[in-house]
Amino acid sequence: DYEAYGETLCSSIETMRQVVYAFYDEKFSFADLIKANMHLRGTLTDCLIGDLVDRDYGELLEAMKDFAKLPDPLSHGRAKLKPMTP
Repeated sequence: DYEAYGETLCSSIETMRQVVYAFYDEKFSFADLIKANMHLRGTLTDCLIGDLVDRDYGELLEAMKDFAKLPDPLSHGRAKLKPMTP
């Protein structure tokens, strides 16, 4: 199912996009994020090594918002084709 694959891919890209925005925020520090949220240490590591498929990083991204300005999710990039039915 291409549409499901596309949604999975978009979700993974969006997660990494948020992390990249935080990384380039001059006030952001991964060390500060983890000092305030020690329970997210493993989650951050998993995200940074690219374990993005079928993972929920919502808690990590919410915590990052306390330390960096993160962009809104992209409204484009999703499949536009409707599935063909026989």
